Amino acid sequence: DAPPLALPGISLGGAPHEILGVAPDATATQINRAYRELMKRYHPDKVARAGTSAWSEAQKIAEALNTARDTLLRKSAR
Repeated sequence: DAPPLALPGISLGGAPHEILGVAPDATATQINRAYRELMKRYHPDKVARAGTSAWSEAQKIAEALNTARDTLLRKSAR
């Protein structure tokens, strides 16, 4: 069985900018670029077959990435 996936050095419960690896004051372009790069690597459908433990782990990572992106984009829109 493959080891669990992880964002190296990042807690999924961390601050949104830490999850995406961007500065706290990142622009929308920087946020979206970081999000796309991470999703290319961690998208559940790319990582493993549906229903496997690796797929479930990737789902958790994807959910954290989505939440972080949405939170940062709301802040940058202000």
